[in-house]
Amino acid sequence: MTLPRVLLAITVVLLFAITTTSAHIRLSPADAAELVLVRGLHRIVATVAGVWLLVLVALAWSDLRSVPQRIALISLVVLAGLLAWLGLVTPSELPAVTLANLLGGMAMLALAAALHGAVGGVEPSASMRRPPRSLIRWQAVAIGAVLLQIGWGGMIAARGAAAACADAPLCGTAWIGTDSGWAVLDPFRGSLDDVAAQAVAHGQRALHAIHRLLGIATVAAVAYAALRTLGTGVARTWSLVALASVAVQPLLGAGIASGLDTPMLMLAHNVTAALVLSSLSVAAGASAAAAGASDRLRRSDRRFEAPRARRARSLQRRASGDAT
Repeated sequence: MTLPRVLLAITVVLLFAITTTSAHIRLSPADAAELVLVRGLHRIVATVAGVWLLVLVALAWSDLRSVPQRIALISLVVLAGLLAWLGLVTPSELPAVTLANLLGGMAMLALAAALHGAVGGVEPSASMRRPPRSLIRWQAVAIGAVLLQIGWGGMIAARGAAAACADAPLCGTAWIGTDSGWAVLDPFRGSLDDVAAQAVAHGQRALHAIHRLLGIATVAAVAYAALRTLGTGVARTWSLVALASVAVQPLLGAGIASGLDTPMLMLAHNVTAALVLSSLSVAAGASAAAAGASDRLRRSDRRFEAPRARRARSLQRRASGDAT
């Protein structure tokens, strides 16, 4: 295992720990006994991760020779700085602040995981099957769908709507309409005291209904991308992890929706979402690296074949001249 790969593996573990402790803080009751300990652990891990990212840049920069990989590395540091600044106004009653923290952390996790997959030592070989461009696009779509679904789930938690819809699969039809609490879906609106209680309930049910519809599309996109990745022979283990974890998510979500909205179950739902995102990102990074390695092999073969073809044509012309 190369040094950049080891460094990025440590980065992924640190970011996974940050997202897990952050979810624990966000989902636990304010008077939970362990909350002080979790907050302290979160701050320690976040501080260590901030310093570690600088170490990562210093030690891995020269080994990351492609422009996209270096941009991803710089993006990690930039996102870390933005999240540190955002921490000055956290916690906040604005869901937008919660979403920015949540999605910023998840984006960092996805970037680090993709880099980890990309520097996995993919060597060009004649037997390698190049991942098609359509697969790489599908992986990007699936990652985007996971991030959107995570953000929507964050809105449900920010609005305290975890148990707002425990009956119909799509929460009935009361949430459909112009006066049905759409203010609940506005992430830049804090207090809902001036919104009627029935409208708030309808808005919370709308959050759930949309989350479930997005969940169906997300599961399909992740499963399709992971299955196609398995067919290329690249990142098989991580593709299987993505398939297994995305299969568990609907079960956890159904448990929460049915009224088992305990902090531990909701935390498991969040952690599994992070696992889906990170494993799919590793597979996407490995696929991009394999495609690049395959392209380099083909260019090398063409450079090797061109002089040999010229020599063969020269010999053929010489033989033809001797024959005449």
